[in-house]
Amino acid sequence: MGQSSCDPPGWPGGGASPAGHFFPIHAIAPAPRPLRPGEPRGPGPRLFQLKVEVAETGAKTAPAMSTEIAIQLSVFLANKPGTLARVCDALAGANISILALTISDTADYAVVRMVLSDSKRGLAIFEERGVLAIESKVLMIENSNKLGSLGRIAAKLGAAKINIEYAYLATSPGAKSGLLIVRVDDAKKALRVLRKK
Repeated sequence: MGQSSCDPPGWPGGGASPAGHFFPIHAIAPAPRPLRPGEPRGPGPRLFQLKVEVAETGAKTAPAMSTEIAIQLSVFLANKPGTLARVCDALAGANISILALTISDTADYAVVRMVLSDSKRGLAIFEERGVLAIESKVLMIENSNKLGSLGRIAAKLGAAKINIEYAYLATSPGAKSGLLIVRVDDAKKALRVLRKK
């Protein structure tokens, strides 16, 4: 994320350097010693050039974007302390992982949108407890953690006349990739657009 969106990969703030490219570094020779009596004057201090090859070894390669259609559950819960903890305990007890989650609240209830490792079993757990949960299709995108990544995704969808209804994401600053959940008006078309190179 620390790299400018205008910079090429591997070179923050500068141009790309293919293997075999050389950058000159100039150094000035030490000052000449005083002339002895009768010694002819030489050509004076000379500049010499050092050629330093800049190798690309160790450069970090950004992971390729992975896009798939996932099932999101929108769960309507009481807006009270401890409610989310009980939901998490129930899912963990069924060995279901929460891959992504966001919450919007009102005065009386909260809407918890979540993508689970097993949406069918998760939905069954909520139904057994009389909790309203609605299924919807979303895009789950794992992409490189670099400046401009989200903008490029949004630009592709916009150019294809696909509307983004809402989205949520999270990533660690030092991570190579992040996870983005996007709700669009045409998930299948969006999937084709984002997978197209």
